[in-house]
Amino acid sequence: SPRLLSLQILGECIEGSTLHVEKKYWGGNEGQSIFRWYL
Repeated sequence: SPRLLSLQILGECIEGSTLHVEKKYWGGNEGQSIFRWYL
């Protein structure tokens, strides 16, 4: 079964800045990921 092994949010959490995600995925072909940020 597919699994997300790790997730790390990178960048400064300051209004107007950009955050990035690093992730490690295991378990076959990964489809498109959608990230939604809620503050």
